[in-house]
Amino acid sequence: MKIMYINVTYKQGSHGNMVSMLHQDIKKDGHQSFVLYGRGKKTKDKDVYKIASNIENKVHALLTRLTGFHGFFSPFATLKAKILIRKIKPNIIHLHELHAYYINMDAIIKYINKKKIKTYFTFHSEMMYTGKCGFSFDCNKFEDTCNHCPLVKEYPKSIMFDQVKPMHEWRKKAFDGFARLHVLSPSKWLISQYQRSFLKDVPITHINNGIDETNFLKEYDRPHKNKYILAVANKIDSDPRKGFQDLKILATRLLKHDIDVVVIGAVLDHKTLPSNMHVIKRTNAQELLASYYQHAHAFVILSQMENQPLTVIESLMSGTPVIGYDVGGIIEMASEHYLKTVPYGKILDIEKLILNLSDLNKQVIQEEACKLYSKKIFLKQHSDLYFK
Repeated sequence: MKIMYINVTYKQGSHGNMVSMLHQDIKKDGHQSFVLYGRGKKTKDKDVYKIASNIENKVHALLTRLTGFHGFFSPFATLKAKILIRKIKPNIIHLHELHAYYINMDAIIKYINKKKIKTYFTFHSEMMYTGKCGFSFDCNKFEDTCNHCPLVKEYPKSIMFDQVKPMHEWRKKAFDGFARLHVLSPSKWLISQYQRSFLKDVPITHINNGIDETNFLKEYDRPHKNKYILAVANKIDSDPRKGFQDLKILATRLLKHDIDVVVIGAVLDHKTLPSNMHVIKRTNAQELLASYYQHAHAFVILSQMENQPLTVIESLMSGTPVIGYDVGGIIEMASEHYLKTVPYGKILDIEKLILNLSDLNKQVIQEEACKLYSKKIFLKQHSDLYFK
């Protein structure tokens, strides 16, 4: 059996790490596995191909900003992907993230459709059934045809032009007649959204995201001397949807309670922050990250929208309870004993939950997380799909 994965990254970020786990597991079982990816460092791993250059990524992003069209550029990367598909002749293609300026999304979907290859497509966001948006929020236009997008200047950003209507129509045509397509979703929330879209007749299956829990189950020394809550996200301080401003407000309110706020994943320099707020740059050091999760009073996620974030899984694997806004698929990720949510923007309610949080049995939290998100379960669920 030959299986090919296509994703924006490999061994980098949440989706890149999951693709890497799947790739290695398939090979371990004696099958052939191949990965095509578009961004990040070039790897020496066997049967893994970086199809896009850094220059092509930048040109694609620039053209998106200038024209308003997203995912219709990168001709060289798209051609390379088609050549590799034709050369390798995979029995199964498993798509993950196609956005992020590295491939012509509609062209590659049409090509795989035309070749009649059995295809699984994990939806980590809503982008494949909206005109351009990763999350539709309160907008229902995707149920018919996207137009006059209120988020045209959000990622993927357009400086002037709103092209969501033609992009939405072209996306429908790209998926038209894709008989061998099966969609996967990490959250039941996204499935409910999906069933309102033009793809509603394409079968969809719920499979949780998964992580290698090994590092998070180990015991580490305390990395921060004071009592603290933790927030972790890539580009947490530059992406307005990640809740950095709310974290600053929360830190100010927790100052009188002698509770610090540790934030990991920053990309900017900050000169004026509450004295109890400690901002750390993004790190790939898994043991350091695990130590912060493990000793936090609580993990706090104040995003405007999420599907099934791996940061929540990492916190639960570390035995640390989660407090956050009730958006997307977050509320369904664990028992209410270990994951508490409030309506979006209710920062005072977040504060109350933090101050009233009782001591919980870390081992029980870890055991529950392992039953849902362990590497073993994640890989078995995919293997059962591929070889059923």
